Amino acid sequence: MSEAAARGVGDAITQLVHLSMLDLAGIGTAMTQREALRERIKQHVAEHLGDARLSVDSVAWALNCSRRHLYNAFSEEPDGVAGYILLRRLEACCQVFDDRAQSHRSITEIALGFGFSSMAHFSRVFRSHVGVAPSDYRRASGSLAA
Repeated sequence: MSEAAARGVGDAITQLVHLSMLDLAGIGTAMTQREALRERIKQHVAEHLGDARLSVDSVAWALNCSRRHLYNAFSEEPDGVAGYILLRRLEACCQVFDDRAQSHRSITEIALGFGFSSMAHFSRVFRSHVGVAPSDYRRASGSLAA
């Protein structure tokens, strides 16, 4: 087992033991196993957002579970796991665009830094989700000198 897989299994076991102990102590918790997995997925995505290889398959492998379990954990999310990853990447790009201290970085550098492998794809999904081109968003945010 790889170190990453072992870490994922360890985290899952720790979380399940914690939930079991709370249950045995009579302390109610609203967190189900599906919710616990969803939180682990979100944590993994946050930690690997810049990895261009981050995908549903890589998350499933890292957390040592099936794609089906991932999809079930995100069944209440309208965009699923892949959509969640995409939205987190877009949000991260927007945060950098809004940061005046990052104005020296190019749009391409920022997009590649958050796992987008193609500028055409990045521009298309950015415009689709945000409503404007990345350059227009950045210009409007004021982080890029006019």
